Amino acid sequence: MKRSTIIDICRALLFILMMNTHALTIAGVPKNHWLLADCWLPNGWATVAFVVLSGFGVGYIYSARPADAARDRAVRRRALEIILVMFGSNIFFAALRQVAGGDASAIASFGWWAGFLTLETPWTISGVLMPTALVLLAFPYLYHWIKRAPWAVLALLVAARLLTDYLIRGAGAPGLNAGWLARFFLTEGFGGFPVLPFFLNGCLGIWLGMLRHRSERTWLLSMGLLLLLQLVLYFGNTYFRDTLRPLGLGWLLPFGALGKFAWMFLIAYAVTLVGGRFLTGMLALIGQHALGSFVMHRVFLQGLSILLAGAAFQSMPLEVRYATLWIGTLFLTWGLCVSRRQVVWIDTSLRRVAL
Repeated sequence: MKRSTIIDICRALLFILMMNTHALTIAGVPKNHWLLADCWLPNGWATVAFVVLSGFGVGYIYSARPADAARDRAVRRRALEIILVMFGSNIFFAALRQVAGGDASAIASFGWWAGFLTLETPWTISGVLMPTALVLLAFPYLYHWIKRAPWAVLALLVAARLLTDYLIRGAGAPGLNAGWLARFFLTEGFGGFPVLPFFLNGCLGIWLGMLRHRSERTWLLSMGLLLLLQLVLYFGNTYFRDTLRPLGLGWLLPFGALGKFAWMFLIAYAVTLVGGRFLTGMLALIGQHALGSFVMHRVFLQGLSILLAGAAFQSMPLEVRYATLWIGTLFLTWGLCVSRRQVVWIDTSLRRVAL
């Protein structure tokens, strides 16, 4: 299957944003520090844009293949692998969190394990893989519907996203004791990634991916509108909230994930033009091993934080601690991807566990 360099680079850029956030947290950067301002860390972009990109990628790449049972089996198999990786990586990192927090005894409790399903035990960021897997499972069905009536499907997806946002506001109302279904689908999901809005964002990503094959011109226009949408949402919420509120633009908010995706995609495209051979190749390689990079960068980040936990490191300025963790994790992740290309058994071992 032919890969898309821009999609791979976009994945890598989103991973770098995730690394950025994790490094800031582990380094202990306070919430009022400039490193957590939008000029350096676009808060909330990585996870929401990641699911849209997953939908776009499957819509663009797999829709170019003949619609047959083999293609659909490949998509479903990958979705199952993602779910298994989600549970496995979540258990590993959640257990590590318990040990590091001095509460390893909780791991021996049945309630701790069952709590992952009842939403009582906190999930890790692995939870974002659930809506991603569901988007892949939905692709074979969406493919045929979009082929038959693309604009009708778009209208239904947009309406469903608006309805979901209305339900989320109701489920999150003060004093309302929301049940498990509302928490899972609308407000929390696994690890703070509510399944339904993320899933619908991914389905809209599928629609955009298929649109690129159907009409390049319409796709470019759509991406341009999404870029503009994100500018309106950002500046409206940041600087002109009172001015824009009477205009009734609140209904645009549910589609912010699409606007963030459009900007990350544009940046990825710019990297292919001006990034140079080394940077482009480095990012594309990380993106090609997307799931492995997602899981292993957390291992590297935690490992570096343990190795650098000595008094000398702790006495350094927090900006230095943060930069050491972030840059070190980035190059370790890239180094692993390079080793997968050069050492067969490393790549084979990781592929055996769906990474």
